[in-house]
Amino acid sequence: MKNGVKKDVLVSVVIPTHGRLDTLGRAIESAKGQTHKNIEIIVVDDNSDDLELRERISELVKQYKGVRLILNQEVMGGSNSRNHGIKEAKGEFIAFLDDDDEFLPEKIEKQYALYKKLQGKKVGMIYCYANFIVNNGKKKFVKKVDFEGLPLKEHLISCIAATSWWFCPKAVLLDIGGFTDVSSHQDAMTLYKMMLAGYEVYRVPEVLLNYYLHVGAGITEHSNKWVDVDREYMKQYEKNSKMFSKKDNRQIRYSFYRRMASFDYVLGNKKKLFSETRKMIGLYPFRMDTVKAIVKCCLVVSKGKK
Repeated sequence: MKNGVKKDVLVSVVIPTHGRLDTLGRAIESAKGQTHKNIEIIVVDDNSDDLELRERISELVKQYKGVRLILNQEVMGGSNSRNHGIKEAKGEFIAFLDDDDEFLPEKIEKQYALYKKLQGKKVGMIYCYANFIVNNGKKKFVKKVDFEGLPLKEHLISCIAATSWWFCPKAVLLDIGGFTDVSSHQDAMTLYKMMLAGYEVYRVPEVLLNYYLHVGAGITEHSNKWVDVDREYMKQYEKNSKMFSKKDNRQIRYSFYRRMASFDYVLGNKKKLFSETRKMIGLYPFRMDTVKAIVKCCLVVSKGKK
């Protein structure tokens, strides 16, 4: 024992998977390749609606010694699949990994090392920098976020870290009731809930993850999910808006309207686009994003979208 933390602490890596057999092996291998060796890997298969794919995933997982496969009895979605993994995890800590992302070798070791240095803090989650790889490598850049403590305002404006970046004490995840069951923004809404409960976030200022972003495919389907959940997310924020200053509330609300206006333009939701643009004008009339939203409104009118 050192500083109350066991040196050989068990970390559970939870990998929910749905429809991505082609990248699942890469994700598993990156978890097995960690320099922190006391790891259990849990693959949560959410493909109950595709028995052929489920069988192929089972065969793939069998190739990796010691990897546990959990079969959802029905399609549960990302949130509940992660919650299923949390329930089954034996580790004191949990790292999440989406089935199309990959850890770099020292991710868990360095996140755990930081956790040990933070004894006495109310740590809810430790994240890191990431390589963003867009459309299978057509574009690459490094994403650096440096907020620590309880950066609620900054997180509401833009999600601090997607779930593949997370390293969390299991006890914290259980205390907040796991992931919020929504179709998108699961990371943002759950992390918001975690910080509202007083759990702090910290980061390792190093690139420890390859995060794959797929832009363009299914954009209308995704936008439908995003805009609906963003409206629900905004309702959750409004319940606690009194804890923020007037200036902060302006910035937070503007960020919500900006995102929703962008989604509604893609979806051709004319009335909602106009409503959100008017609200943007009322908050920050001269910002470039407001000007862009006004231009989109004009484009919608000119194209005769309904």
